[in-house]
Amino acid sequence: MCCRVNNVHFPLYLIMVQDGHRWGQVVGFAFVKNETEPYIRRIFETLQQANPEATSKVQVVLTDKDFVEQQAVRSVFPCMSLHLCIFHVLRAFSRGISECNLTSAQRQNVCEIFEQLVYADTSTEFDTTVLQLQAYPSAANYFARCWDGCKEQWAWCFTKQSLTFGSRTNNIVKSQNQEIKMAQNGKTGFMASIQKLDKVFALQHDEQMQRNATAVCKSTYVYNSQLPY
Repeated sequence: MCCRVNNVHFPLYLIMVQDGHRWGQVVGFAFVKNETEPYIRRIFETLQQANPEATSKVQVVLTDKDFVEQQAVRSVFPCMSLHLCIFHVLRAFSRGISECNLTSAQRQNVCEIFEQLVYADTSTEFDTTVLQLQAYPSAANYFARCWDGCKEQWAWCFTKQSLTFGSRTNNIVKSQNQEIKMAQNGKTGFMASIQKLDKVFALQHDEQMQRNATAVCKSTYVYNSQLPY
């Protein structure tokens, strides 16, 4: 969600995909009156209706821990896997653990344990690491209440079987938001905002097509080299 890009203060909602070259591609955007589930669901319904074949091939949707957004995605795409951006996961856990009546050193230890959970390579490693939280009862209770039930969405040992091209954050969306904010601001008229977005996305698409073509056409030549091939 990108705010302050038009003078009517409607938030901008972006939907992006990652192509075969791992570039982010904008496939849809919408200005919404508010961020409630019916409005967000309508965005995904429109995307699905306009692109039934393409959306049927999407396997994973990556979001932050926005329950409204997740509910909307599940209602429209019930067969897709939901993953959480690990940057937001780690930040949200750190905020939540700050309310668990722990000392600064204890909070740091608990956050390090949780980070190990995020990157655990096997379910056995995950379960073993979870046991370390028992030394901090309030933290263990917070984890059980808020994170254990959705571990399949953020722990590497559970998400690594999904096709994600290695992406575990929504950095491509954040980067896109920054580019948009450089092109317009809260004083931009509503229709002018839409026109500017069309131009920005069209230009980005052309640049990405050029990069993709260049990558395909590249060849490696070794001239009088003593290094092994």
